[in-house]
Amino acid sequence: MPLATFQHDDHLGEIVIDSPPQNLYSAQLLADLRAAVDEAAGSDIRALLLRAEGDDFSAGAELTVFIGIDEAQARELSSTVLSLIEAIEDLPVPTLALIHGQCYAGALETCLACDLIWAAEGSQIGQIEAVAGSITYAGGTQRIASRIGVGRAAEMVFTAAILPPEILASWGLINRVVPASSLTSEGRAFAQTLANGPTRAYAAAKRMLHAWRSGGVAAADAVTHAEGPVVMRSQDVQDGLVSLQQYGPGHDDVKANADAILAAVRTGSMPCDTPWSTEKVDLLERWVDSGVRHRQLRRQLGPTLPGPRDPSLPTWPRSHTCCDKSPGLVDLDWVRPARARREE
Repeated sequence: MPLATFQHDDHLGEIVIDSPPQNLYSAQLLADLRAAVDEAAGSDIRALLLRAEGDDFSAGAELTVFIGIDEAQARELSSTVLSLIEAIEDLPVPTLALIHGQCYAGALETCLACDLIWAAEGSQIGQIEAVAGSITYAGGTQRIASRIGVGRAAEMVFTAAILPPEILASWGLINRVVPASSLTSEGRAFAQTLANGPTRAYAAAKRMLHAWRSGGVAAADAVTHAEGPVVMRSQDVQDGLVSLQQYGPGHDDVKANADAILAAVRTGSMPCDTPWSTEKVDLLERWVDSGVRHRQLRRQLGPTLPGPRDPSLPTWPRSHTCCDKSPGLVDLDWVRPARARREE
């Protein structure tokens, strides 16, 4: 059975490490992890979550991987771990790592290959190779430095300190610290919003960041010049500009409609025989409360809400219906998008 697997639900992918009891990095786990990354790269996912089962993300490598290793094996192992990190970084979609329990050495380096890192309260995180007189074979030293600066990176690597996530979040290494009980659910929900976002723009932004890290501002500017005109003409941008022009920042046509639907449902004034499920109302409430942008609502819900609503009218444009008896209001199960919103 593989020790790391790739799975996906619609356009959100997950790579899950499962090698109890501590998810130690063995030769098999490294091979299975690389196979999972390659599978993700060949899929149609739009965001990726990296997580682990058990009490710990991973306590690092199995010591037997290094004991008695000869020169040829050492070079092969070095190439294996670095190519794994580069394969994760080369994924064109947003990637989020979820850390819980212990996360040391090569396991932390794997997380550093992701764009974003969340950690559970109570996690223990460290780049601890110096304890064994070793270095970060998967590029952890330089990747820590790129996130939090040379001074903090030197402190982490030289001392091999095991640190709580709150400190690492204050330094900028960790993006968010959340309760352990909700790490997976909150992380998955956040990753789903990324999967519903502007895929082409995310890919371009990743290339800019990677170019900056390797070549500074000038290299990032070159990528910006190449990618800018393509993103500028994308449908996502055009839709967003129309929404911004009509409603200003933080508002859009779909949110306006969702607000009105909720008002009608809550007051019992919705002129429609089609019942609305509690689940649907809860979803709309969450979307409205979070101020979710129009493209996320459209993609998460599947069917599309109509365009801008005339506030003077009690119902929506007559081209949309929620049931045969009540034209005008929109039942989201009946309306289908005129065109696919996602860009290939």
